[in-house]
Amino acid sequence: MRTLWLKKSLLQFFITSALLLSLSAYGWFLGDLLKNGYDLSLQFLFQNPADAGRTGGIFSILSSTLILIGLSLLFVIPFGLGTALYLHTHPTPTIITSLNLLAATPSIIFGLFGNAFFVYQLHMGYSLLAGALTLTIMVLPLFVHTSLEALKNVPSSYVEAGVSCGLSPFSVLTQVTLRCATPGILMALALSLGRALSETAAL
Repeated sequence: MRTLWLKKSLLQFFITSALLLSLSAYGWFLGDLLKNGYDLSLQFLFQNPADAGRTGGIFSILSSTLILIGLSLLFVIPFGLGTALYLHTHPTPTIITSLNLLAATPSIIFGLFGNAFFVYQLHMGYSLLAGALTLTIMVLPLFVHTSLEALKNVPSSYVEAGVSCGLSPFSVLTQVTLRCATPGILMALALSLGRALSETAAL
């Protein structure tokens, strides 16, 4: 009994220590940000970089990033959601396995493909559209995989209740399954957006 209590106490001590260490690092980062970032101005946000980025603002960087993300989401949401709904109603193990492999593929691979296919093969050059399409094919498997899991987690009793009410299969899919899976799909969108913003190797 005493040994069990000692193990629990040690486990609690290590967990608490790890939590405090993480919080202290976060607090240090936040404090440094508040201390040195108080002089942030609108001029910094709306001025273009100068002197190779050492001076000036971040307007061109910020605007191009927002355009890239906006174009990527414009492609990802309809194609990704449509693919997830199709795979939910017509599950194909080969396609699902391929999507899982693509979701785990390093971003540099998508960058090389985008450079070879969009930039040179389709003659798009180093444009925002080529970058957006590269980001799209990078985050699309992740969005489809996470959305598909959200659709699978909808209780079967909800679907059965919709069928018993006389709804068609399409109505059950759109009005019952899709609505119940909306929080999970929004989470998939957030994860895809996070990867698109954080992965720089693809571009």
